[in-house]
Amino acid sequence: MTTLTKALAAAALLTLAGTASADTFLGGGLTFSQYEYDDLDDGNGYSLFATFKGTESPWLGEIAYYDGGDADVEGLNGVSLNHSGFKAYAGFGGFDELGSGFWLKAGLYSGDTEISGPGGSADESASGLALGLGGDWMFSESVGARFDLEILFGVEDFVDDEDVTLITVGLVFGVSGDSD
Repeated sequence: MTTLTKALAAAALLTLAGTASADTFLGGGLTFSQYEYDDLDDGNGYSLFATFKGTESPWLGEIAYYDGGDADVEGLNGVSLNHSGFKAYAGFGGFDELGSGFWLKAGLYSGDTEISGPGGSADESASGLALGLGGDWMFSESVGARFDLEILFGVEDFVDDEDVTLITVGLVFGVSGDSD
């Protein structure tokens, strides 16, 4: 993880320092990744996250690991591209007493793009701006469903620096917070 990503992660967590309290949510989900190339299939991977939502303010912080899954290159048998790494966000939203709600977030990503095929593999590192929006629908204080749409800008992929769109659907678990 780069120094810039570590700094953003710290900033995202410090966003909540001004709030009286925060609820912590952990979770994961299936991630669908889409690249801006016509000859590259979409990938399917996963994400793991920790989100901190202010209970008395609209602010949130989030750190996450993601793996966009292997995206096959059309016309090149056995060749695929994968992007994975870490994200850190600060954002705001509206949340009810269970933690359900919607948010907008901005942050940074830091990851590696790997191209692999019959002849071996190669890696290239990238970091940059990430934006997202999403929502949690809590069924109880302990469990809910999550939808997240994110764009990673300028991911280096051996040809150009293209944007990658990530769509994640998964489960979220409330692990701490106020018990009033």
